[in-house]
Amino acid sequence: MRILIDGQTLATPEVGRGIGRVFIELVSALARYDISHEWVLAMPAGADLDVFADDVLRVLKLETIQLPPAGDWGERTRLYGERVSDLARRVGADWYWNPNPLMMNVALPAELPGLKVALTVHDLIPALLPHIYLDNWTAADREEYLRRVESLKTWPDYLPCVSAGAVAQVRDYCGEPRGRLDAASNAVDFRRFWPIAGRITRKDRPGHILTVSGDDPRKGLPQVVEGFCLAAAAGDLGDLTFKVVCGVSEQTRARLTAIAAEHGLSDRVEILGFVTDAQVAHLTRTAYGVVFDSLLEGFGLPLLEALACGAPVAAADIPTSREVCGDYAVYFKPNDAKGVAQALKTMVAETEAGRFDHQGAVRHARGFEWMNSAALYSRGFHPQPPAIEANKARKIALLTPWPPQASSVANDAYHLAMELRERCVLTVVHTDDVLDPTPLEGVEIIPMAKFLRRKKSFDGAVVQIGNNTPFHKQFYQYAIEHPSTIIIHDPNIHPFVLDAFGRSSKPGERAVYLEALGKYVTPEVLSHADSTDFTGVDVFEHPLNALVAERSHRVVLHSRAAAEALRGVVPNVPIDTYALATRRPVYRSDELDADIVGLLAKLEGRFVIGAFGHINRLKRLPSVLNALARVREMGFDAVLLVVGEVNDPSIDRKAMIEEQGLADHIIATGSCSDMTFDACLERCDVVLNLRYPTLGESSGSLHRAFAFGKACLVSDVGQFAEHADDLTWKADVGEHEAEELVQMLTHLFKNPGAREQLSRNGLAYARNFCSFPQYAERLFTAVMENVK
Repeated sequence: MRILIDGQTLATPEVGRGIGRVFIELVSALARYDISHEWVLAMPAGADLDVFADDVLRVLKLETIQLPPAGDWGERTRLYGERVSDLARRVGADWYWNPNPLMMNVALPAELPGLKVALTVHDLIPALLPHIYLDNWTAADREEYLRRVESLKTWPDYLPCVSAGAVAQVRDYCGEPRGRLDAASNAVDFRRFWPIAGRITRKDRPGHILTVSGDDPRKGLPQVVEGFCLAAAAGDLGDLTFKVVCGVSEQTRARLTAIAAEHGLSDRVEILGFVTDAQVAHLTRTAYGVVFDSLLEGFGLPLLEALACGAPVAAADIPTSREVCGDYAVYFKPNDAKGVAQALKTMVAETEAGRFDHQGAVRHARGFEWMNSAALYSRGFHPQPPAIEANKARKIALLTPWPPQASSVANDAYHLAMELRERCVLTVVHTDDVLDPTPLEGVEIIPMAKFLRRKKSFDGAVVQIGNNTPFHKQFYQYAIEHPSTIIIHDPNIHPFVLDAFGRSSKPGERAVYLEALGKYVTPEVLSHADSTDFTGVDVFEHPLNALVAERSHRVVLHSRAAAEALRGVVPNVPIDTYALATRRPVYRSDELDADIVGLLAKLEGRFVIGAFGHINRLKRLPSVLNALARVREMGFDAVLLVVGEVNDPSIDRKAMIEEQGLADHIIATGSCSDMTFDACLERCDVVLNLRYPTLGESSGSLHRAFAFGKACLVSDVGQFAEHADDLTWKADVGEHEAEELVQMLTHLFKNPGAREQLSRNGLAYARNFCSFPQYAERLFTAVMENVK
């Protein structure tokens, strides 16, 4: 799916305020973590792209759009709708998403034929408090706003709201809309809002109470200042001062200043006006506490930002405050000065007595993550899955490597089958050489020969393709003869096709390889390759996935780069990209072999760097060993744990280790069970996942490391370069590779906080985008599109 994002917000004053921050964070999170969609940003003149980080701009496809001139709303709406429709056709968009549709300094089309529409709802405050807002607007603006609100009932296909409170506002005003409603909560930028050491928790020390507000009648600024003054005059707040962050009019400033003067507290109330984001963050981090008043809100970001800093909070008792703060706030009646005074008194008393849980407040705030919100948006943009009950009788075959075959694809297929069996009558098909397949309750498991006799009885088939000849050859043969949904795990399957067919002596099989290669080279080059028995053919240059792809109903890949490359060769076949599914299995230490228990004991107290999977010349072992030796020379007690077997005869691991003098600092398990693999992964401090050149594979061990919350270092190439910069750290594969590894490893060794943040991001990514239930749902939806 290609999503056209309306970027008008980037050219408005809101880009530096709450709504603008939400826009930036949501777009950034979706671009970073959701590979299942393509993101096109429509930018008006004056759009500020500096608000996006480099890894976000690498993903966004940027397009310009001309805004209509100011004037009659009807004409502006018509013109803008035409321009959005034209742009959508030109870029092939499936969705139009306006993240800020109800602000009156942006245009909103009235109709967009052929496009699905998503509108983010921040609140319906003007409609619900008309005496404060609509009654004071021009007739034209009022009419246009109400048109937009009325359109929420029937026009959008998807209505993500910034809170459950905003969802309730939509239902209160619009009833139950036609489109899907979601509460995709706002979150906080933990890079700016964090708890500082030495937080002031004594009212007799220099410190301030903060309010971040707006010059708006519902925000009750005069009542908040009055409430502070009442509590301070009563001696309940010690020496604490009050800071007001708000761009206020001269009239409001004069009123607030007069209130402070009336109480003799002019020296303790400071009206700061509008300040930068960095200043807001600093004031919040250093605040003794935060107070926030409002009659009605869509969310209340200042509350969450305060809790993220571990600051006590006094908040207006409205639904969104309760939703955001839970038990970590003292509540008061909105716009009531005496209520504010009492809440501040209680907040300070609880803090002085040590009863406010600062760490608990931080943990609570960290439950609100932009990645969680982005995952909800991602699901909203996907086609709705078919009803399970209506399709339970559908017969689907999954042609796949299967345990006990020693393959990550086989292991993951078991977990995929567990989810698919809940949606259909599932049959797992394995290669004919598997003699004792692992059973799975509720799933028929049969060999390929039996399936071929019964293939007409199935409604659809999913075929897994990889680079292991014994495990995938029969499945590839089936896929090029019978249109199916195929999952290509290694986008470059050239080594497999060459080994399975090009080197085969069986009649007709060599022709399969020649046909696959012929999709990429001229007849002359193909003839020369055939005559020289393929000597000199570069398996990294031509991925050879076009033949099987063009004969498929649909292709599933696991990286943007692979999908983009394949679309250039096979433009007429639907290609989906899903994040590789993973899981965090639970293992019991008392079930581990004694040898593994002893191995893990040797790692106690040491900084463990893990490398997982088959060891071959692509895995950058010389650079890894060089970096390990240099890290140890710097005084760090680091050890390399190598989990997996060497499957490349060109690798002399023993000689490499001896050359670096690392025999006592490298522990290798060889081939091992899943339980041992997981136990070793659990013990690592950092996981290396380096490879170059690459066949485009999405590493199962890397995604498993995410699920275990491990800091991961990868090669800055291909599919690994796609990962967000806050998810993995990337090393260049050039001459400075070892030096870069040294710098990153020593930084992670000295800074456990950096490891913890990478860990947190990896866990959130695995949970939100890499789950087997989500993968199975999308796969089943795709398969059913081709079932009559």
